[in-house]
Amino acid sequence: MTYAKLGQTYSPARWGGQVQFGMWLLRPRLVREFRNWIDPMDTMQPYFEPVLTAVDRVHANESYRRSGARERWWPTPPARILTRP
Repeated sequence: MTYAKLGQTYSPARWGGQVQFGMWLLRPRLVREFRNWIDPMDTMQPYFEPVLTAVDRVHANESYRRSGARERWWPTPPARILTRP
């Protein structure tokens, strides 16, 4: 089912809420916004602003930052070259 069939709209505010929920759920290191390259900027801009707002809102939250401080990011070790003895 789509939102239109249910009589609902997919507004920029709804998109921002989904981005914020996804950040709380998945705790990503970054958020990307992909759009079709032929979409004009004036139609994309209203949906891009709520993404920025959601990222700012989540990262400004004290409990989100506190729990992120306990996480450790381990660097990927360099690949070893395997040689025959």
